[in-house]
Formats: sequence, structure tokens, C-alpha cells
Amino acid sequence: EQAQADLEESQHQANAARSKIGQSSLSAQGQNTQAAEDVSSVAASIQSARADISQAEAAISQEQAHIVELDAQVQYARSDFDRYKLVFASRAVTQQQYDQAKEKLDVAIAQRDMGSQSLRDLKQKKVQTEAKLIQAQANLRKSKGGITTAAAAGKQEQIDEETYASQQSTVKRNGAQLEKARLQMSYKTIKDTI
Repeated sequence: EQAQADLEESQHQANAARSKIGQSSLSAQGQNTQAAEDVSSVAASIQSARADISQAEAAISQEQAHIVELDAQVQYARSDFDRYKLVFASRAVTQQQYDQAKEKLDVAIAQRDMGSQSLRDLKQKKVQTEAKLIQAQANLRKSKGGITTAAAAGKQEQIDEETYASQQSTVKRNGAQLEKARLQMSYKTIKDTI
């Protein structure tokens, strides 16, 4: 009876090991596919972030050149206004001419300030894009870790196959022990009859 119970238990364990092989295989394939898709997606995000950084750098350079131009306009408007201020005191120009010079200076200063704000915004956008690049690079490392996990799952499949093979040999051994016990029982029955 014990030999029969051992055989049934080892058959049960062998069946469980066989079903685990399929699960490990499907898991490894799924993980590998997902990890490969993740790596591909993250690589595209990295390329996009790098392109955005290049565009931001170009926009920053362009805005810096624009600010230099605006500074020159402010200097010209300031010197023009200073001249009008001197001659206005002696009443050599009208109030309207003086006001126009003052307005030109104010407009030039406002435009330069807007350009400076635009430059700060562009620099902030570049910093945010660089942060996205760093995050994408971290995601790439994580996705590559997923590939390693998938490879480990593939190794688990091999381990499960070996476990199944071991369980099969246990089933054969227990079957042989059961046969031996039955044979011994039949010898005993024959011996007792004689």
C-alpha cells in the first residue's frame, strides 16, 4: 500500500512539474516580448528627447542673438531720448517729439524684457526636456532589466524541465518498487500455500 501511495504521489508531482514547464515557457516568452517592446519604445523616447534638446538649443541661440539686437535698439532709443530730453528743456523740440522719443525707449525696453523672458522660458523648457531624457534613459535601463528577467524566466523553464525529468525518474523508481513489492507478495502467497 505504501509503495502504491508513493507511486501515485510521484505521478502527481510529475504532472504538476509538466504543467509548470508550459507556464514557465509562456511567461518567459511574454516577458521577453514585453521587454523588447519596452526597449524599443523607450529608445524612441530617448531619440525624441535628444531631438527636442537640439531644437531647444537652437532656439536659445536664436533668442540670444535677438536679445543682442534688442539691447542695441534700447541703447539707440535711450541715446535718442537723452538728446530729445536736452533739447526739450530749451524748447527746441515739441512735447509730441519728446513723447515719441520716450515711447520708443519704453517700447524698446519692453521688447527686450519680453525677449529676456522668452529666453528664460526656452532655457526652462530645455531643462525639462533634459529631465525627460534622463527619465527615458532610466526607463531604458529598467526595460533592459526586463530582458534579463525574461532570460531568467527562460532559465526557469529549463529548471522545470529538469524537475519534470527527475519526477519522471521518481515515478519509474516508485513503479519498480511497487512491482517488487507485488512480486514479493506473490512469492509470499505461493510460499504460504506450499
